[in-house]
Formats: sequence, structure tokens, C-alpha cells
Amino acid sequence: MNRKIALITLLAVSASIVQATVYSAECTNNLTIQPAGPRQGPNGLSGFNVEGVVNVSFASYGIAEWTASSFGISGPISDITSINLKLQKWHAAFSTVSGNLSVWMTNGYDLSMAQSPAASSPYKFSFDATDLPWGMDRTVVKMVGPFDPASVYTNDANVTVGKIGLFYFTVGAGAPEPDGTTYTVPLTLDPAVKAEFISRLNAGLPVRLIVACETVDVVGVFAGYTHTGANPLGGTRTGPTLDIDVTTSTTNTVTGIVDFGNVGPTYNTGPFPGTIPVSFRDAANAEIATGTASYDAITGAFSAVAPPAVNVPYRVSFKLGFWLQKTMPNPADPAAPVGNYNFGTVAPLVGDADDDNEITNGDYALWAASNGSSVAANTDCDFDGDGEITNSDYALWASTNGNSGDN
Repeated sequence: MNRKIALITLLAVSASIVQATVYSAECTNNLTIQPAGPRQGPNGLSGFNVEGVVNVSFASYGIAEWTASSFGISGPISDITSINLKLQKWHAAFSTVSGNLSVWMTNGYDLSMAQSPAASSPYKFSFDATDLPWGMDRTVVKMVGPFDPASVYTNDANVTVGKIGLFYFTVGAGAPEPDGTTYTVPLTLDPAVKAEFISRLNAGLPVRLIVACETVDVVGVFAGYTHTGANPLGGTRTGPTLDIDVTTSTTNTVTGIVDFGNVGPTYNTGPFPGTIPVSFRDAANAEIATGTASYDAITGAFSAVAPPAVNVPYRVSFKLGFWLQKTMPNPADPAAPVGNYNFGTVAPLVGDADDDNEITNGDYALWAASNGSSVAANTDCDFDGDGEITNSDYALWASTNGNSGDN
């Protein structure tokens, strides 16, 4: 029989492994948005200023962007448990008024984050009375956040949405919040906010947050992403940073080649089912889960998704009709570790008419009793799938007689 067995294509069995991890990343760009546009010069990037409207030409809000790749998240995100924004205080002499600052999520990704030229930037601090004290131009900047009928800012659907974070900034270089203090701001995980983070990060797209004033006179100054100076409290200063506690699902794939005699030089021309039952076993070859594989009779492609219980070293086993059972890795060998696994080429032997996972004279007796009959293809002892039980089927049985399938 081996002389007639050739290729099949692909076997893919996926095991989904769920893992919760906190990923942290400093922003990859930040701007201080003043009335004339982004603050220019090196301090426009090394600093991240948020100043109330009474500061006139220095009135500002800050916008920060994180590329998806900066987080180094492995596997697609299925859930987010928490998001914290961290801002590091950079004391400045002109920062003399404490007060509340708010955090907003914007999705205006068509708006350029280029620092210069300032006049060409779509971002400007707005003195329109409706936009104050925040200063974000509601006609330009769209938000993502919880529904808030009192908000002046809207999402893409023109529904008013509000801030997703609030914290109090205290001025001064010394206690109680000395220069270098890190403010950790928990962000509200409104469903829309969570969905925005998940969809953009999974798509490899950036996310943006805005920090704005809640009062007209507060002046908050923080380190920006290009700041390389020493933090008085230790280490170096860091720009706006996000800590995201995410749950990821990693799909582990088993691949291989399986031939039921229907691919390449063929011996079986009959129809094959579109699905095949699959057993998942542990290292001791004890079944831990079952599944259903899809099967392409033309290419031989076989695929199945392993249930969550398959989170230990494992084996994959299946038996189709009168072919002997195949278990990979073989029960005599170590199980495959959780992760991607390629078992090469397998070709189940045909001739097990009585379905006892052995090819013996008992199967011959069944062939002899039905020899000369016409049957539905690939049933009874029609080992070649032509719908007739003949000497051709006997030849296939004779070539595999004495073999047993895997456990």
C-alpha cells in the first residue's frame, strides 16, 4: 500500500492559550498644544505642558500618542482589565497654581501630530467660550468616552462623551509632591473606550490621549518623551506612559500532512466527509478534550480549534472509517509542548473493515462476504472508494494486513 500513498497538504489544529499581562510603554510622540499650534523647539517635545486659559499665549493642553508596537503585546487582545496613565512631574518656576487636570481619548487619527510648522497643525488651543476651560476645539477634535450629556465634546456619531480620567496636580519642587513625582491616573474603562483600545491595538494602530485643564489657572508641567535628564527621585525622566493590563489569546497551531489515499497518486476516489472527530490527549495519552476538524478532500487540509482544556503538553488523535487511527506524537514518544507543532506527514493505513483498529483476517472475512457487491462509496469494504467491492479492495487489505493503529 505504501507504494500508492503520497501527499496531502495541511493539518492545522489550534490551541487557544489565554494570558493576562501588564504591558507598559512610554509614548512615541507628544505635543503641547498652544493657541498658535504645537509648542516649538526641543522643549515642545521634552516637556508636556497643560496650562489654563489665563496664561493666554501659553494656555495649552497636551496630546500624546502610542504606537501599537511600542507595547510589545504578544497575541491578540481579548480583554482589558485596567489602563493607567503615568505622568512625571517636571517642576518649572512658572508652574505656580495647583488644580484638577482631566484625561480624554481622541480618535482624530487623520489629524497630523507633526510638531512643525505650528501654523499648519490642525491642533490649536481654542479660546471659544464653549471650549473652555479645556481648550480643545470641539469642531476639530472628536472623542471616545462615556456618554455625558453635559459634555461639549462629541464622538464620530455626534453623541456627547466625557473625560476618562481626572487627577489633582500640586505645584512645587518639594513635598508633598516633589519634582519627579509620578502621577498614576486610572482611566475609566467605558465599553467604548475599551473597544477602541482593543480594536486599534489589535490592528497595529496608534492610540492618542489628551490631558487638559479643568480650571482656568492651573499649570501642570510634565516630562515629555524626549526628556533624557535625571529624575531627582532616581533614574531618568520619562514621558507620558501607559500601563495596560490585557488578556491575550495565543493561537497555537499543529501542522502536518495527512493522506487518506485521496491526494497525489491516489488509490481512493470516493467522497470524504467535510468534518472529522478529533481527540486531544495529554502526555499520558488520556483524552482531555474533543473537537471537530474540518477536512478538504481535494487538498487534504485538516484543521481544528483545540478547546481551552488543551493547555498542557498534548497529542492529537483521529480515526476515519476503515483507516487505522493516527495519534501524533506517537504515544511512545514525548507529547508536543503547548505551542506550534508540526508532525510532518502521516498516511493512515486502510483495511480496518470491522473498526477494531487492527487489520486482520477478520477484515478479510468481511471483504470475502461482500465481494462483488455494489455499495455507497467508502463504506463496507470499499477500500478504494469506487462503490464496488472487488479484488482491488482485497489488494489494499492484503498490503496492510497485520498492522494496528495508534492508541
